[in-house]
Parts: sequence; structure tokens; C-alpha cells
Amino acid sequence: MNAGSETTGVTDAEPADAPYWRGLREGRLLMQRCQGCQRWKWPAVARCGDCGAWHPPWQSVAMRGVLYSWIKTWQAFASGEDCRLPYVTVLVALPEAGGRRLLGLFEGDEAQLGFDAPLQGRVTVTRVAGAQIPSIRWRPA
Repeated sequence: MNAGSETTGVTDAEPADAPYWRGLREGRLLMQRCQGCQRWKWPAVARCGDCGAWHPPWQSVAMRGVLYSWIKTWQAFASGEDCRLPYVTVLVALPEAGGRRLLGLFEGDEAQLGFDAPLQGRVTVTRVAGAQIPSIRWRPA
């Protein structure tokens, strides 16, 4: 493992992505990287589908990426109390995590949205169906 590696384990009683959510609550982005084949995993897995290794470990990854895609939403949804209309959802590729992609809300000037535009993420809390959920908001880097 690299110096920035995490060994945040998952018990059999937890979902495979529990370390991701714990990391966000701590203000960090953690992604899985298989110790067997070194491939990055997202969504999280209990067992690597490429080499069969169990419980791939988690590593800290910078919240920097490039814009892969986006969509602007004009309709309110019942569970998204914190989303002011309209809002832009972005799909961000993470170069430090083998290009794995994460969704998040965009903050900033929409004129800066363009494929491969550099983005910087920050952890916030979003209220969804009354629950406080950690989330990543992305802005131009």
C-alpha cells in the first residue's frame, strides 16, 4: 500500500461503501483500490470482480477531477430539500483514482462547464428526506 493508503475495514454487517461515507463525514474522499490487481473500484465492492481479492482497501484521494458530463434540473423532487432550482449535477472523473467517476452538485458559473474542465470538490451536508447526508459539491478549479 502507498503512504496515503487507508485500511478502513468493513465488517460483514456494513455495506461495502461504509468507509466512503465515513470519510466524507470526516471531510475526506476515500476510494477503493484492490490490493491484488491495483484497479480502482467504484461503486464499492466486498470482493474484486477482476482478481477475486476480498475487501479491497481504501485510500485517500484528492477532491480534484475533470468534468465528464452534466445535466441541469428544473424540476423539484420531494426528497431534495437543499436543492434550489434549477441546479446542475456533474459527473466528475477522478484522475488520481483511475478515472472513476462521482456525482455531485455544481457550484459556480455554468459558463465554465465544458468537457474535461478541472473541478475542485468540497464536502458539504445535504438534507434529503429529513436526513443529513454528506455530499460533494464541485466548483471550477
